[in-house]
Amino acid sequence: MNCMNNDRADPETVKLRALLREHENLPDLPAGFQRAVWHRIERAEAARSTKAIANWLDSAAGWFLRPRHAIATVAVVLFLGAGLGSAQSLGVSKQAAQERYLSAVAPNTLR
Repeated sequence: MNCMNNDRADPETVKLRALLREHENLPDLPAGFQRAVWHRIERAEAARSTKAIANWLDSAAGWFLRPRHAIATVAVVLFLGAGLGSAQSLGVSKQAAQERYLSAVAPNTLR
């Protein structure tokens, strides 16, 4: 989070500060007050983003734990696994067939 930087204050902030300085009954702020305020704001924003992630994970877990969604998820995972496994086995069986052919044609070249 970006803390407020006095060097780059916008014109409205400068006007507000000037107006506040003109007020006679304005108490002095404790040392580090502004830094403490910005620190609290940053902590609140960080907590809010953490809660948003947790809420998203809860809703995603709730979605996957519904019976029809869980069954669909398992079916998709099984389908993908079977597809990837068969694709890999085709490559392995093709390589094995090439090796068998090569060993039949020129038996001494593989060793």
